[in-house]
Amino acid sequence: MENFLNSFLDAVDIRHNGPMSFRIIIQPLVSLVYAVIAGIKDAKADKPPFLKALILGKASRRDLLKELWKDVGKIFILATVLEIIFELIVFKTVHPLEVLRVGFFLAILPYLIMRGPVERIVHLFIKKDEDKTSESSSKN
Repeated sequence: MENFLNSFLDAVDIRHNGPMSFRIIIQPLVSLVYAVIAGIKDAKADKPPFLKALILGKASRRDLLKELWKDVGKIFILATVLEIIFELIVFKTVHPLEVLRVGFFLAILPYLIMRGPVERIVHLFIKKDEDKTSESSSKN
């Protein structure tokens, strides 16, 4: 486990300080934007948190995966293509598993992490607005 962690940290350092380092920040940010948009839609539709539904909800898992791919598929493909270019520049070879791992960490993981919390936060605001509306209508 320690070897995996050390190799991962070395890989992050090389990618952060090497050529095309802008992608380490830009791609997760774009993924987060999509997560915020999807989280707001989930809250308005009163859907359960995405990751929880993906892990525990067996009935709609396929639909959730299609939605995930629709939202961040292009970002994932871009992340993998840029990683291939980076590896060709730096290492003069391509490591397919590393390409997939970097694509996952840059595109999919930020989306998975943020969509549920955004949904919960927006849902709290929607609930507060509904409570205020019901209080004002009950007073009249």
